[in-house]
Amino acid sequence: MGYGGSSKHLQQFWRANRISPKRQILCDYPQAILDLVINGIGVAMVPSNKAEAAICDSRPLSVLEEYRQTMPMHFIYAGEYEDNPDLQLLKQSVEEIWPIRPD
Repeated sequence: MGYGGSSKHLQQFWRANRISPKRQILCDYPQAILDLVINGIGVAMVPSNKAEAAICDSRPLSVLEEYRQTMPMHFIYAGEYEDNPDLQLLKQSVEEIWPIRPD
């Protein structure tokens, strides 16, 4: 199972680890995926903060650290707003949260 926002990333993960799941569920709601895992229905790739919050709530699940993944995030906007002061402030805030890392 996987969080819907990471479909391409999930497929790359399966290939890299030579895993061929019989069934996959892609869902935009990480909590729904976590509920399935907690009920013993599969494994999942979900945002770490969602898994960690479930663990803090004493939900019975474990994170496999050796399979922890990172996923590139992109901030996009219409070019016509490049000089907009509000956009400049928003870009500055995003850069503070998501520091630019060289590839």
